[in-house]
Amino acid sequence: MIKKPFIVIFSFFYVFSIRLFFMPLSFYMLCGLFVAPYLIAKKSLCQNYYIPRRIANSTYILLLLLLTSFVAIVYNSTSETINRSFVVYIIAPFSAFVFVRIINMNFKKVNFKIIADLYIIAADIQILLIVVFVFNPSFRDFALGFLRISDLSQETMENTIQFRLFGFGVFGAQVGMLFSFILILISILLKDHRLKFMEYVFYVISFFLIFGIGMMCSRSTSVGFVLSILILFEFKRKILREKLFLIIILLIFISIFLGILFSIANKTNNNIGTYLDFGFRLLRKKELMRNYNGYIAMQKFPDSIKTWIIGDGQWVNPLHPTKAFYMGTDAGYSRLLYYFGLIGTILFIFINCYITHYASNKNKTFFYSMLLLFFIMNLKQYQSYIILMYPFCFISNRYNN
Repeated sequence: MIKKPFIVIFSFFYVFSIRLFFMPLSFYMLCGLFVAPYLIAKKSLCQNYYIPRRIANSTYILLLLLLTSFVAIVYNSTSETINRSFVVYIIAPFSAFVFVRIINMNFKKVNFKIIADLYIIAADIQILLIVVFVFNPSFRDFALGFLRISDLSQETMENTIQFRLFGFGVFGAQVGMLFSFILILISILLKDHRLKFMEYVFYVISFFLIFGIGMMCSRSTSVGFVLSILILFEFKRKILREKLFLIIILLIFISIFLGILFSIANKTNNNIGTYLDFGFRLLRKKELMRNYNGYIAMQKFPDSIKTWIIGDGQWVNPLHPTKAFYMGTDAGYSRLLYYFGLIGTILFIFINCYITHYASNKNKTFFYSMLLLFFIMNLKQYQSYIILMYPFCFISNRYNN
């Protein structure tokens, strides 16, 4: 296990793109804009380290995506600004460069397992904070006061804080994508890597805690859980038999632990039952149908050829830019189509596939499971894991294989 506090804290701020109230930009953006140029200029700090050609190519595609959104806005003469997330994606390879380089300063060789471990530890810290927030809502309010939160995120939090859990710097569906991504990483580590006994214990406990708490933050965490279970079914029978007893014991332990935890928390916070109901009521047939009908209602598509091709250049509702989405839909593909049409949507899908393929380093399980996660998540809400994926690209080249 990784026991270096600085690396762990750095990873937490990186993974969850933390932006404290005094920061002009998120931690992630600051790394890409200011730290990366410094490291590149100091060649002694980047010996044998460079940004691979295929990562540079992905930046060109992202610039083309940015240009497409600019053309859509200008052509439609809207007051919309360029989607901030596309600008973030252009900074992504440089931020990932900083992340991997700092890890490399503390480890002889950066590999898949080290990056995955840091992501998992960051998620565990977030889970710990969420649990503390449940026990002590006043501390939650105090801690969230250190963050710079957008008006839309603030509105979302105020409207849903009574029935869903919130983390430090992450809200709503964003949590679902992050936790789903990390659940898949855990399942790949369990499936493909030779692990010590305590590593098995750590990964299994982390898996179920991230899933359980994650569901009470965002039910889209279930996507990562299902994909992870499918990956784990690929276990060789012998390995599964050897670890089955351990997994059963850990499940019993986690169930007892969570039962005691929520029993105690319920005495200080009367919303515990509501959080549990929000996270797991999809198991009821009636609730599943209601959510399915809501999902279908969100699927809206353009009714003009012009919008299909170049979009309307609108990302949010122009009448309520901080409170509502354009055309009243939060579905990922619908929002992309209305924003910059099929041209931009295809580019957006392509860049995510391109980066995922490079990051997978010929690991088919990683590649297909992450692509499925991307495509499924965007059926419900606009999502991308580019920020999390880029660090793996830096270990998929000649100097780190």
